[in-house]
Amino acid sequence: MLRKSFTLTLVFPTLLIILLILYPQQSLQAAREGFALFTGSVLPSLLPFFAAASLFVALGGAHWVGRILEPVMRHVFHCPGIAGYVLVMSFLSGYPMGARLTADLYAQGQITKADARRMTILCSTSGPVFITGAVGAGMLGNSRAGLLILLAHYAAVLITGFLWRGGKLSQPPVRVSIPKPLPFGESLGKAVKSAVESIFTICGFVVLFAVIIAQLTQTGVIALLAQGLSPVLQLLQLPPDLAQAMLGGMIEMTTGCRLAAETTAPLVSKCAVIAAAISFGGFSIHAQTFAFTAKCGMRPWHYFIAKCMHALFAFCFTVILGRFLIRPDAAAAYVDYTGAYFMPIPTFVNTLHIALLYCGFAAVLLIIMLVLDYMDYRARKKGKS
Repeated sequence: MLRKSFTLTLVFPTLLIILLILYPQQSLQAAREGFALFTGSVLPSLLPFFAAASLFVALGGAHWVGRILEPVMRHVFHCPGIAGYVLVMSFLSGYPMGARLTADLYAQGQITKADARRMTILCSTSGPVFITGAVGAGMLGNSRAGLLILLAHYAAVLITGFLWRGGKLSQPPVRVSIPKPLPFGESLGKAVKSAVESIFTICGFVVLFAVIIAQLTQTGVIALLAQGLSPVLQLLQLPPDLAQAMLGGMIEMTTGCRLAAETTAPLVSKCAVIAAAISFGGFSIHAQTFAFTAKCGMRPWHYFIAKCMHALFAFCFTVILGRFLIRPDAAAAYVDYTGAYFMPIPTFVNTLHIALLYCGFAAVLLIIMLVLDYMDYRARKKGKS
């Protein structure tokens, strides 16, 4: 079994090397575009915020906020009080801060495996500066659109975390002692160092997965998948030129956001697809999350289904909130799209229809999750007997 797993693990890097040799020019161009995207949008918007967030932690602010949120975390999400601190840091710093902090707390024995699984899902978010700065102001050129995506993204993760909260906590509240803050100068230096390390890790993933997307496009895989996605786009009443953006977002969310922003689709359509891509995270974020939480008992399929639910809820919330936050003239470039629900003056009934459609998809995913949990419970019970 171990040898088979090892062989399968070698398939991905082997194919990547072969495609790099077969398509060197396209791979190099994709790497340049990925790096340009990083330096043009991601770096200037995230680096100062990462430094500020790290300084906030070093001075004890996040621990204080975590204690305040303890009643909400325990009674609403069935997570220990310390999860409030992790959630705050996930909201502030974005992927994969929540997974890293959850793994650290599990390694320290402050949370159980069940707590870690719930926290991995709840504390899996992007940061506000990336959404409002890099995506909203940078890619879309519309700060209001960034705010729309931000609200939908955070509302969706809270709903998803509530649905995945499981049983009641068996552990008493965990109190986290607030460490004595370091001198401001030392804290600032460590904050900048931590920010630089984190930002260039993100750079590596953005460039790598931009190359992977380019290779899949060059080999025709993306086009083939886009054709298969056409019936889904028609069902969801999405413009057809968003297919590649959706597929790209499944692989690497930053590239998917860029592809969606470059289409001629209406602004609300772009925002909805981008919100779904950011909430899903892409396989790049999934890989980073599993790298941290491998020992926490988080099953990949559970995390995948939870992120699909997060994406569906975010898409649905964006469609609804977009009616109020996006001006009608912002979508005027695509008002002739036949049958689209992204019309300047949509009806309430049509909006409700779309909302119920995506909530239905989320319900199906929730049922699948419950079936998987039941099968896992039966397997554990059988193993003990």
